Amino acid sequence: MRIGRVLRVAVWLCVVTGLGLTAGCAATATVANRAGASNSADVGKAKAIVAAAEVVPKFIGPGSSVNGAALRGKTVWIVSAGQAVPFNVSIVNGVKAACAALGCKTVVFDGQESLSQWGRGVSEAVAAKASAIIMPSISPSLVTSEVEQAVTDKIPVVDLFSETQSAPVSAGAFAHVSISYVQSGRIQAAYVVAASKGNAGVIAIADNEFPSEVARVNGGIVPELHSLCSKCSVNVVEQAAGTMQSDLGSKISSALAAHPGADYVMAAYDAQVTYALPGIVQAGEAHTVKVVGADAVNLSQVRAKGEEVADVGEPLVWAGWGAVDEVLRALKGRPAADEHIPVRLFVATNIGSSLSESALFGGSYKSHYLKLWDVK
Repeated sequence: MRIGRVLRVAVWLCVVTGLGLTAGCAATATVANRAGASNSADVGKAKAIVAAAEVVPKFIGPGSSVNGAALRGKTVWIVSAGQAVPFNVSIVNGVKAACAALGCKTVVFDGQESLSQWGRGVSEAVAAKASAIIMPSISPSLVTSEVEQAVTDKIPVVDLFSETQSAPVSAGAFAHVSISYVQSGRIQAAYVVAASKGNAGVIAIADNEFPSEVARVNGGIVPELHSLCSKCSVNVVEQAAGTMQSDLGSKISSALAAHPGADYVMAAYDAQVTYALPGIVQAGEAHTVKVVGADAVNLSQVRAKGEEVADVGEPLVWAGWGAVDEVLRALKGRPAADEHIPVRLFVATNIGSSLSESALFGGSYKSHYLKLWDVK
């Protein structure tokens, strides 16, 4: 999970439009009647969604080719939200690998999970006359004055995973690279509908600090469960990341006691699972309640058929390459493009012995990008 994004999104207070939420994003519970008859056609649709999401994704290009020579000999600054977070490290590794293939240098600035450090990193990149600035897990809206200086100096700024892919790009940024968190949430929901044969009781954990996770839960999980499953119920528990360790277990235990028919807990990100599991045990439901997560962090547990039975995730190194592609488009005067970073559903049967990103998502994107960039 992008725990390092807590500072970034807490400032936003989750003012999101189009998902039925208001400023402050108070937790709500949405309940559907489980007494009706299940719709076999909708269960079949859920199974089809699951089957499609379980396969290794194919590369979908961002559009026309762009000459990679535009970055040869140049320097790209990577201002990371925090290099203590593996999520960010993987993205940085992707940017560095792509830049190396293009003959450009990289400078990594560790933002150390500090808003002031993020601003300092962008300022130092501007002062160093960087050719571009890439910001994993940092929204440009939180470092507006520094990003404005980059714009003044004609330095393109690209952020990663600050929002769902279809969201508007923050002021001053050229592009953002992300996934569709709505689609990721829909896949989680489809798995539960298919696995339960259209009769599940769900406790969904929301974290309304994160616009991306608001999109996942309120734009993906909840409406897809209602759409595909007339017999499913879903109750939403709100939990901020900063108090997960102390609060989430008791909240899950209380939710399971209040809704004794619940048999699935759905997490917005895998870090929630760590603190939800003790609550499931406390409620005496360790052998009956299954967990569906997101971020593809807990794949060892999924493969071992533990409490977490399914996990949706995205390729982070691949996304780093996508960010470099956006930089090239900016430098060549091209419009920003959708990098089509995929998501994949993981279950025990499609996880092999290796948990490397290339084993999980395939590595063909590298050759595709090099071809797009005319790198021989």
